[in-house]
Amino acid sequence: MSASIGPVPTARRDPASLRILSNNLARRILAQLASTPQCPLDLARSLGVHEQTVYYTIKQLHTAGIIQPIRKEPRGNFTATIYGLVAKTLIVPLVRSTS
Repeated sequence: MSASIGPVPTARRDPASLRILSNNLARRILAQLASTPQCPLDLARSLGVHEQTVYYTIKQLHTAGIIQPIRKEPRGNFTATIYGLVAKTLIVPLVRSTS
């Protein structure tokens, strides 16, 4: 008996949307998020890269359906969006289904 994992969002049905995984920074961000959900500012600081570069990569990972915002945290004079992985495992179909 197989267990259903539910519908797959459209972005994840298109293998081209997963092109972001060829990006070294994206893989470094995913490694960080695998251990602890974080906001882009914290990721930028821990990875030693510009915050805007992290925001851009986060947007691509979110569009691909690999990460998602999980909560908002007040931080001084702004609210940080904390991101986490959608799942610890990513399954990529190599053949597009015709059904």
